[in-house]
Amino acid sequence: MGRVSRGLWLENLDTVAAGADGVANHPRVPPEEFQRISGILGQEMSRFGVMDMEVHDLAVRLADEARAGDLEAVLSTDGELRRACVACHTAYRARLREAIR
Repeated sequence: MGRVSRGLWLENLDTVAAGADGVANHPRVPPEEFQRISGILGQEMSRFGVMDMEVHDLAVRLADEARAGDLEAVLSTDGELRRACVACHTAYRARLREAIR
């Protein structure tokens, strides 16, 4: 998201697209860590997956809009993406960080 922000500040939509691609295509969680997360979240794992997919889809859309040069759409989707990231972090980050230490 830092690269997306940098691109917006510089008004460089290629940088925005590259940053959004990085969010959309982040490295997969290794299987053993995925199992730990699943054990911690239990039945909430499905909601976690839905939130992750929402972030992914918004990042793909943001990259596409940036490549198309649609600044208005980029700004709108950037806001949606940031809200989705914060919602997931608010719901899970502290609990997962504490459990993984």
